Amino acid sequence: MRVIICGSPSWNFDLVVQDEIVMLYRWCRIHGQKLLIIHGGEPGPEAVAERTCRDLGIDRIIHPANKAYGHSAWFRRNQLMLQEHQIDLVIVFTHKLKEGTMEHDMMSRAKNRKRQVKLIDFEAVGKRNSNELEFNPFNGVY
Repeated sequence: MRVIICGSPSWNFDLVVQDEIVMLYRWCRIHGQKLLIIHGGEPGPEAVAERTCRDLGIDRIIHPANKAYGHSAWFRRNQLMLQEHQIDLVIVFTHKLKEGTMEHDMMSRAKNRKRQVKLIDFEAVGKRNSNELEFNPFNGVY
């Protein structure tokens, strides 16, 4: 399973990101799939994803933005992450999804490419199901 992890650089709920990755990892192992995490190497959920994947031995690909493109660098990076990999799922961590943000851009691009998108926002943090046997990576997918 190929999963993009992205989100707000100010996201500070590290355990939520870690839990999501651990549950994905377990789900993939149970279902005989290999997990590959793709992210942009930015602060917030992406930095947490990198540490978590490194600790668990999960393969990952980092797509840093090419800052030579200025502000459009992050939009270009989002497009490249979706184009260069056969993505199964995009997980977006945000405080409040707003049009014009990188999170919104990634969601829109993923939906346009008919990719599954899972939005985890600040309000959803307290409503998570921690029962790993019932975990489905596509629950809550748009």
